[in-house]
Amino acid sequence: MDGPVISDAVNIASRFQDLTKIYHTPLLITEQTYLKLADPLQYHLRVLDVAKVKGKSTVVTIYEVYDADSAESVILKDQTRDDFEVGFVLYHSGEAQDARLLFENVLHVHASDKVAQVYLERCNDQLSTLPVTSTILIVDDVLENVSILFEVLTNNNFEVLVADSGEATLQVIQYEQPDLILLDVMMPGIDGFETCR
Repeated sequence: MDGPVISDAVNIASRFQDLTKIYHTPLLITEQTYLKLADPLQYHLRVLDVAKVKGKSTVVTIYEVYDADSAESVILKDQTRDDFEVGFVLYHSGEAQDARLLFENVLHVHASDKVAQVYLERCNDQLSTLPVTSTILIVDDVLENVSILFEVLTNNNFEVLVADSGEATLQVIQYEQPDLILLDVMMPGIDGFETCR
């Protein structure tokens, strides 16, 4: 019988080797390795991505080690690291518009930054799939709920309509056709189920 045993570390290393081709970078390390470095500041590092490794349920944070880059590239990546890492956080928080501006700033300084190019392309892809404006109708008789939802949705560029009852909802939809209705179930008068019907 031939029964090779492949450890978890080998599995992760194999998956990350594939990521080096996507990002055009020769050396990636995991957060676990990063945390075990005696002095991370002696290396040129930046956070690169979060990835879910096949066969595992948790996501792994990946760092790029760019000490082996040309001297010019190291200097430019150091200069743009703050913009890059804030762009990374914004992109992974769903703020592609703001992230795109930061990756454009990075590329303005360091045009050949392959990782920034990948992220800029991702931002553009994400933004091209979003509708120009979507309208959401909030139906709830609890003012606090409406206020929270209204703030979150308007901050994310949705047009928001509000109704405080089933009856008001039926009147609103005669004049407006929302793309989505967030409908409370328990309301005075016509409840959410009846309003939906």
